[in-house]
Amino acid sequence: MASLQGKVICITGAASGIGLATARLAGERGARLALGDVQAEPLRKVVEELKAQGIDVIGTILNITSNEDVDNWIAATIKHFGRLDGAANIAGVTTKEAKYPHLAEVSNEEWEFVMSINTTGMFYLLRAQLRVMVPGASIVNASSGTGLFGRPGMAPYSASKHAVIGLTKSAAKEYGPKGIRVNAIAPGPIKTPMLARVYGERKEESKPKEDLKPMSTIPLARFGSGSQPALGTRPTGYSPAGQELEGEAGSPRPGPNPRAQKQLHRAGIEARKQERLWKKSVAQLTKSGHPIPPELEVPITDPEAESGIQYKSASEGGSGRESGRGSGRESERCGRIVQIGDQVADAGFKIGDRVASVAVPGCGDDDCPECSRDLAQLCERAHHSGIGQDGFYAPYAALDIRAVAKVSDDILSPVAAVSTDAVKTSYHAIVRRGEVKSSETVFLFGLGGLGFNGLQVVRHIGARVIVSDVRQERLDEAIKIGVPKGDVVPAGKSVQEFVKENGLEGKIDTTLDFVGKHQTFQDAQNILRRGGKMVCIGTLDSENSIDMKIGIRKRLSINFTYGGQLRDLKAVLDLISKKAIQPQVENATLRDFPTVLKDLCDGKIKARVALIHE
Repeated sequence: MASLQGKVICITGAASGIGLATARLAGERGARLALGDVQAEPLRKVVEELKAQGIDVIGTILNITSNEDVDNWIAATIKHFGRLDGAANIAGVTTKEAKYPHLAEVSNEEWEFVMSINTTGMFYLLRAQLRVMVPGASIVNASSGTGLFGRPGMAPYSASKHAVIGLTKSAAKEYGPKGIRVNAIAPGPIKTPMLARVYGERKEESKPKEDLKPMSTIPLARFGSGSQPALGTRPTGYSPAGQELEGEAGSPRPGPNPRAQKQLHRAGIEARKQERLWKKSVAQLTKSGHPIPPELEVPITDPEAESGIQYKSASEGGSGRESGRGSGRESERCGRIVQIGDQVADAGFKIGDRVASVAVPGCGDDDCPECSRDLAQLCERAHHSGIGQDGFYAPYAALDIRAVAKVSDDILSPVAAVSTDAVKTSYHAIVRRGEVKSSETVFLFGLGGLGFNGLQVVRHIGARVIVSDVRQERLDEAIKIGVPKGDVVPAGKSVQEFVKENGLEGKIDTTLDFVGKHQTFQDAQNILRRGGKMVCIGTLDSENSIDMKIGIRKRLSINFTYGGQLRDLKAVLDLISKKAIQPQVENATLRDFPTVLKDLCDGKIKARVALIHE
């Protein structure tokens, strides 16, 4: 679990079991806590215990079957702390009485009791929490392994926990685009007072009773501890994918072990098959004009024998706009690891990590003409994820471990997705190819998706930057982030005239051309000082002319650049985490893609659109 310093988190079921373990762990990590439980005296003792440790905590006697109680609790939390950053909705019951009849013998009272707490209570909690949360907030709901597979004698409980997963996924799809993450945990049997009712109050809690055969599915035939699900929740670090995190006793570390995860993953493939089919075409995307088949099924690649991972997409960088012209892109992506190949050494990744991926990681071979010269992004041997190939928008993908970088909890998935190209490419062009220094004066053409990110990179370096774009609204955006008005070329103004009128002749060290048209290419050659550098990123005109006399007499360096590498992606994710770069991203769903594409062609897209999987 990452640091929760200063985060305000509300926790239900906090007087015992998983809820108590979550409260203790969150408090240790610096969170401020609002605890709720129906058990008055145990709750009072927990609050006293945590306060004695210097933790900022309040406790409320809470009946989650009452929407009034729930609304008042959340209101009291906001009144006391001023906001709500996260929630762990743990409270639940297995049965009204210590009886586990088969479905035909379940009474109405039993059914209503379990459903009112586990399902209706969860609904009340989610509704109240989502009304007050802002982007960056996160919710974790407690489901159960029984909510994934069902168990004999526990029909009401199983149904209620299946419902929790349904509520979680619906909430994630509704509020993920708004920056609020909603996920569920599905632990196996955990040593808690609730479980004691199932197996009875016994000293020998290490093994389940033989006559309860459903429990034979536990890998180590023992119960987990309350701290294991607490460690697995990470309330502020989940993407808007609406995931359920499964786990049974027997994990060597918090969360599911690789073998158990693989078994669970394979067992669920058939049940979730329809979710894993790419149902819609993204027709007419390729330059050749060949339509992608209207029903494209992308098979799930098993990385078991590969040096790679499989991940589930949360967001795709869909479309970009560079200085007045749109371009469909399919090389930006962020998702969460669901499986790790057997040949992957300890690379610092685990199942559940959120990662961003580079489209062309390179093969890494010593005899590779590109990789051996530090040009991995140009490698022809390695797998290319997207870049004109079908299937990149599929909800699942298998990638080489060299292609992924971990995404920190404070970066939203849509932002991480666009960072893999729109930010990484700009960073590589400026830092690696242009080698821009803080002492330089830079002229930047084009404030589209890549160009605006490039502007922020140059400003982070500390160089002076002059900006030009055909759209006044983009120039206004540059002024908003701190570019002086005197360093902004008015829309429609001749670049060469602006340079002369403002005493910049012989002072431009580097030009960054994110447009690539005849005019910008000629302007760059004319305004550069002797020994200056041209860095070419944009390609709106496929052919441009070099003025040989200007180039030779000035001894200009012309640097073409393409893409970037994993180290560049890691660098930009760090800058985004530090707020040094803030990519401009609009969110949509894959279902909205035809509309997004039309808006792009009509000039309505400002910078970048991230397409979120539903």
